[in-house]
Amino acid sequence: MEWAISRQKKPRSLEDLAAIFARSSLALDSLGAEAVYEEDKILELRRDLGIGLTDARRLFHSIGPLNGTADQHRTWFVETVVGRGMSPADATDRWRNLRDEAQRTRSRSAMFERAYRCLKASYLKAHYPEEFAAIASARADR
Repeated sequence: MEWAISRQKKPRSLEDLAAIFARSSLALDSLGAEAVYEEDKILELRRDLGIGLTDARRLFHSIGPLNGTADQHRTWFVETVVGRGMSPADATDRWRNLRDEAQRTRSRSAMFERAYRCLKASYLKAHYPEEFAAIASARADR
């Protein structure tokens, strides 16, 4: 699937390729949504709450689908955001939106790593096809 997407989108840079991987891993193409990067959300939390990067990262990861400790932080989040001037209703909506976004985020660094590996493999396949085929068949035999 990723190869078909990359041919259609014609990436021009490593960042384009990373965005394609982020979108394809989340099946966002069918939703028409853009990829949401966890690093951007962590910086946004840091700015909105006035907390350090480590605390923003911990909070964001507690909201994510794998941790499941989000309810413990909801009250603190709402109180903190209200203390910074947001209405309680808006703060509660912001929490809900943040939880939804946490479900579809991907790490930008992980997407760049996948894009880099893809580019390396493409280069090797194009310039060293026999060696590439030998490696691929050796992996298939495992």
